[in-house]
Amino acid sequence: MRARAKVWLEDGGRMVFGEGAYQLLAGIRRHGSLSGAAGELRMSYRMAWGVIRKLEGRLGYPLVESRVGGEEGGGTVLTRAGEDLLERFAELQRRVDGCARAAFAELFGGSAGPTDGGPASPDVGPGPLHEARSPRM
Repeated sequence: MRARAKVWLEDGGRMVFGEGAYQLLAGIRRHGSLSGAAGELRMSYRMAWGVIRKLEGRLGYPLVESRVGGEEGGGTVLTRAGEDLLERFAELQRRVDGCARAAFAELFGGSAGPTDGGPASPDVGPGPLHEARSPRM
């Protein structure tokens, strides 16, 4: 048994960024394309593009850059701000997971250490940031 915590960012009581949006941006980073990320999450390209536009509108800055085809082909990459948001959100989730494990150990006994190979990270290990599913902003 273990404690789990879900993290999202709000502004004025309105959800701005959460796990689903994280998954979409992480997929764009991995695939270098919005269509690859959308396919991984089993969502349409149009829906994924809508999620990105909504996120950018709520945050007030661009998260992705699209490149038109050519010799190397087109694609979508994260902007510096998109990369920064991805990294900070993953770190926030790791810290919250660590606090949840420590509180669980204190209140329910047992080890505060990870039981699943470590805290969630964008590249390695299980956890809420790795479960591919459709984004829920």
